[in-house]
Amino acid sequence: MWQIRKQDAQDVRLWVYPDRHGFATGFLYQDDGFTFDYQKDIFNLYSFTFKKNNGKSEFTIKLENHKYDGQKTNWKVRVAGSDKDVEFELSGEETRFVIE
Repeated sequence: MWQIRKQDAQDVRLWVYPDRHGFATGFLYQDDGFTFDYQKDIFNLYSFTFKKNNGKSEFTIKLENHKYDGQKTNWKVRVAGSDKDVEFELSGEETRFVIE
């Protein structure tokens, strides 16, 4: 399960709530919120994967569709039970990192 909190026009915070196996997936859809351009495939779609294994947590974000110019660039991730955010910027079509 994922919860998204919009901080401002360029920031997104993800709260990750893994299942009992330490796994979570989700999607974030983004468009301008005003026009019908989504019907012309003008939107961004991000997919997220989180998995916990042997005390380490791997987080992956992929930009599945990138046709909207309002791409989010500043991201914060917090895993349930943690008291700190991990900040990162999306680089290219996929960003992956390990949280120890």
